[in-house]
Amino acid sequence: MENNLETRLKPSRLPPGLPQTIEDAIILTGKMQETFLWVDALCIVQDDTDAKHSSIQSMDKIYSKALVTIVCLHGTDADAGLPGVRPASRKPQNIETRYLRKAPLEPDPNWTREYDGYAKSDKQKHEWLTICRTVSTEFESWQNAMDYLVSAQPDDSEEATDTAQDSTTSENLPSEEILAMVSHPPPLKYALETSTWYHRGWTFQERLLSKRGIYFSSEFVYFQCGSHTQCETGEIS
Repeated sequence: MENNLETRLKPSRLPPGLPQTIEDAIILTGKMQETFLWVDALCIVQDDTDAKHSSIQSMDKIYSKALVTIVCLHGTDADAGLPGVRPASRKPQNIETRYLRKAPLEPDPNWTREYDGYAKSDKQKHEWLTICRTVSTEFESWQNAMDYLVSAQPDDSEEATDTAQDSTTSENLPSEEILAMVSHPPPLKYALETSTWYHRGWTFQERLLSKRGIYFSSEFVYFQCGSHTQCETGEIS
């Protein structure tokens, strides 16, 4: 505004209680170790028609020469914030784990000949080898596990059983590996098209003219430049 323009031009004289998105953008700019941040609502004198018109005519230079444009895809107004800039400002990613048997290497020709031989000579061993391929573990480990399960019969000595389990389980049972699963980020194109920001007329030039963009959705952050688009997870979007 014209009545506080002189005050606003002084260092550290921003108004208190700025919208959340602007405050987060200021924090992000500092973390990026950059000095300047353009905010339309603060940098354009809103009640001076001539100054406002002149600034609007120069917005192509603002976006095309900026290091990066910060975009809030989350929410519908200036108080939505930039999820992830502040601690606990978005939900942590949910990581689920599954335990899978380690897949062996593809069988070599000798293994295949042995397998085919057992089909005619030893039906039980042929069946075991088939199971091994189905559950993806080594035959020796499977056989050791089967021997353990068959021989570990209950007896009068509980201590003896516990000892047998302790010495056999970790060494002989088929090994496992952990598969961690996290939610897959949607492509940036989809995140853009479902956002309020994308459908505002004022933001069209931001999208069109910016050399680089950092896009904050509710769960993921994307980076895009003229040749590359990537999500924070490492996914090429």
